[in-house]
Amino acid sequence: MQNSNLATKDDLKKELENVATKDDLKRFATKDDLKRFATKDDLGNLEKKFDKMLVRQINLEGKVEGIEENMMTKDDKDEILTAIDGITQKHKDFDTEKTSNQGAHDRFQKKIDDHGKRINNLELKTA
Repeated sequence: MQNSNLATKDDLKKELENVATKDDLKRFATKDDLKRFATKDDLGNLEKKFDKMLVRQINLEGKVEGIEENMMTKDDKDEILTAIDGITQKHKDFDTEKTSNQGAHDRFQKKIDDHGKRINNLELKTA
């Protein structure tokens, strides 16, 4: 069973007919031009660099996935802000109650001071 999508030797030969050979390049290019062309070593080094970049990219993708897993979502933020709003409201209520209690304390203290003076006057008169 043959796969009709696979290239045959004839297909490859046909494609390579239009590709420049070393001799073609030497005929049309100067020595300076030839120095600019990549060599087999250059391509090998490029492949190694590409492999290193690919490994780095895979590692970075893993790090990004880790960051995404630990990252706060909009829902998390909303939940935290809602909790803070509740705490803030309780704090405001506490401050209001504290101010009210302080006012009542001050009124009671005035009455106690007034009663203290009146008691002292009564004690002086009876003594």
